[in-house]
This record gives sequence, structure tokens and C-alpha cells, in this order.
Amino acid sequence: MKRYDIIIIGGGAAGIMCAISALSSKKSILIVDMGPKLLRRVLISGGGRCNFTNIHAIYKNYHGNDPKFAIDALSEFGPNDILNYVKKHKIEWYEKTDGQLFCKNTSADLVNALLSDARGADILLNTSVSAVHKRNDIFSIYDNKQKLIATSNKLVIATGGLAYPQIMVSSLSASVSKTFKHTIIPLKPALTGLKTRVFSSLSGISVNVDLNVNNKKLNGYLLFTHNGISGPVVFNSSLLFPFEKYEINFLPKCNLFDELIKLKKNKSKKTISGFLSTKMPSRLSKFLTEKTSNNAIEKISDEELKKISNNVQKYLLEKLELNSYERAEVMSGGISTNEINPKTMESKKISGLYFIGECLDIAGDLGGFNLTWAFSSGNVCGKNI
Repeated sequence: MKRYDIIIIGGGAAGIMCAISALSSKKSILIVDMGPKLLRRVLISGGGRCNFTNIHAIYKNYHGNDPKFAIDALSEFGPNDILNYVKKHKIEWYEKTDGQLFCKNTSADLVNALLSDARGADILLNTSVSAVHKRNDIFSIYDNKQKLIATSNKLVIATGGLAYPQIMVSSLSASVSKTFKHTIIPLKPALTGLKTRVFSSLSGISVNVDLNVNNKKLNGYLLFTHNGISGPVVFNSSLLFPFEKYEINFLPKCNLFDELIKLKKNKSKKTISGFLSTKMPSRLSKFLTEKTSNNAIEKISDEELKKISNNVQKYLLEKLELNSYERAEVMSGGISTNEINPKTMESKKISGLYFIGECLDIAGDLGGFNLTWAFSSGNVCGKNI
């Protein structure tokens, strides 16, 4: 059993970046991970090309009780710094859309660069940490057989969240936070689809929509699935769960009521469904108008046209449920940031204890924001530990 300057539990993006930053001060470091290899999630993310950052990332792209907590870490090591790291290692990259940066060839290029820079740290794989104790300013970590693994006066928890259970994830952060009496903001799946049976007949259709979720406006593509709705805009909306209001505008680029009134004045012989099918998939137009009149638009009252317009542009959904962690990109909730120093990631309650990455109550929008947070929080912790 060895005594280290720093023990990092979790070998994901946050933990490895923390180790890389801390190694510059020549500290002895142990990285402990429950899986067979490090950076498993980075390797499979972005369809194997890894959306390693978003060039537009600011604190407003993050969610939690205090999104401004992310400001210091992003200022210290933000999107441009992450991009410079990629360039320094001669990793080819490209911008896909909306500032999303990906590895051009494979995410293994980035993984290999990170692992190369983390050389110098000891690595212990296939090891689950079941308990952490502190006595006389020394942390001791134990495996699931209650065997002492190692000790240190600095301990970093970088175990991520509960999403992607298929690649082995840990609830250790919650366990440690309870041991040391940290507040945990309720955990839930995020960046995931939503369950509803309302649209089961529309499975496979994708449309650009505006969402009004808890009075926050979102725009993007919505995909109807066999058990609900999915797609980028729905993933981002899941960060706002629980929903007080979930309203869909299926025609975000027009004022439908005004258009229908003009058609009526021009004595249009078209039906509502026929007209809408020129603006959206016919299956969707039929679904939205199945309870309306088949009369020509010229014969429909203004009041009825208003109801139809609202059904298309203010479609209210209720009783939505989140998909499970198996289908979630990240976890939201986590250790309360009120109890963490944003400049160092050190606990305000327990000296020498640090939390980084997804285990904190910070979750980012879809599109590279969560890996940005992992790298940023890991870097600021490693530099200041």
C-alpha cells in the first residue's frame, strides 16, 4: 500500500485532465477506475469521433442550481484552450454545426493524446472503491472487499454520473458526499428523450420545432419515436425537467392564424389538412387536424381557425416522463455547487476533498458542452490542488 500526493477516483475526461494538470507540479498521483480501461466514454462519444468541445460554450449553456459556478473553470480552460490542446497534439478536427468540434478521424486520437500526457500517474483498473475515510488529514480508500487500496491527503472524486451504465458507472460520488455530509441535488437522467404515447402513430417523422418549456424558448429538430419524442431539441429540453409547461410550435417560421385568415378571405377551397401538408409531413398534418372540419377553409369560422392554429403552434403536452439512464447522455443533479470552491473544485466542508465533472450539479446542453465542462473542471482542479 502506497501513500500518494493525490488520489483521483475516476478515469474519465475530468479525472485524466486533472491528472495531466497536476503532473506539471511533479506530484505523485494514483488514478483508480472500476473499468478495464480509461476514457471509455470519450472513446464512444460522438459516434466514435468525440464532440470534444463547443466553441461557443459559456455558463449560460449549463444547468443546475447555480450555472454561474462554471464561469471560473471555463475562463481558466475553455473551448479555445481545449482546441489548442487538440491542435498541439496534431489531431485533425472539424466543426460539424453550431460550434460543435469533432475529431476528424476517430476519438481514439484524442484518447491516446490524453493517456500519453497522463503518463507519470499510477493507474489501477478494474477496481471499485467502496468506501472512503479521513483521519488526521489523510484519506484512505478501500475496495469492495474492504481492503485498503491507498492513502493520500488530497482526494479527487471524478466518477461522473449514472448515464451510460452499459460501460460501467459508479454512484461513489453520492456515497462520498453522504459520508462527508455534502448536499446532493436530486439525480435524474438528462439529454434524453421523453416518454409519451400521444404520438405513437408518427414514429419516424422528424420536424423542426420551437419549444416553450417552463417559459424557456428552444429550437431544433424533434423526432417522433415509438414511445415518445426525441431529437436534439427534446434532449436539451430534458434538462428543464420537471415540466411546468411543455408547448410545441410545429410551424415556427409563420403566423398560421394570419395565413388561414388570408386564405379564407381569398375563398380557398383547400382543407386545413391539405394546406398544412404543404408545410409539414402529411401524417403530422392529419394528426393535428383529425378533430377539425373537413370543410374548405373559406367555410370555417374565425374562432375554429384560431383553435386549429393554437393546436399546431401551441400544442400542449402533459404527463411526460424521462427515459432511463440507459438512454441518457448525462446525469443532472449531483453534489451541490454551493459547497464547492469554483476556483479550485475543493470542498468548502472537507479540506483536501475535490469534486469534478459530471458528479457536480452542473449539466450542459447537447453539443460538446459536457466534455468541455469535464476538461475545464478537471484542469482547474489539477492546477490548484
